[in-house]
Amino acid sequence: SAAAAQPSAVGRSSGPRRSRCRIVSPSSNSSAAEIEIASSLSARQKGVVFDVILPADPALAIDGDPQILSAIVVNLVQNAIKFTAAMGHVVVGADATAERVRIYVSDQCGGLPAGVVTSMTTPFQQHSRDRSGLGLGLFIARRGAAAHDGDIDVQDLPGTGCVFSLHVPRAARRTQ
Repeated sequence: SAAAAQPSAVGRSSGPRRSRCRIVSPSSNSSAAEIEIASSLSARQKGVVFDVILPADPALAIDGDPQILSAIVVNLVQNAIKFTAAMGHVVVGADATAERVRIYVSDQCGGLPAGVVTSMTTPFQQHSRDRSGLGLGLFIARRGAAAHDGDIDVQDLPGTGCVFSLHVPRAARRTQ
């Protein structure tokens, strides 16, 4: 839109700050380690089992703003922990095709109420009894994904949980 192309009053910006973000195990990537540490504390406090299962493939990378990408994943993980009952399980993982990277968060929230998938990213919408938060997290996460030529989708697993996936273009392989 024309309004989105206008510089902000705060300063001029050409979009997200892009750099190479590797999607590898938390022990070798500071963003993944930060996500794991912050989310592990929340999960432990609620009694939820939390695992990060990322490939050790250093070629699996995204060109993007690491802060925005981390914020998207943290939002998806925090939502998963929030809606998963004690003793449930939340997993963060990643995989890729030749063109795209998928970072997914699976939970055991019990599944989604009928008909809410289409409105989940609408601002200020909340679809559960837990009304903590403003109902902006998924909306902001989807905007961050779009800034990286990506998207977020959800797979509802009725009676079990959900899998939220961030899909973004894979970084071009660098030649030596």
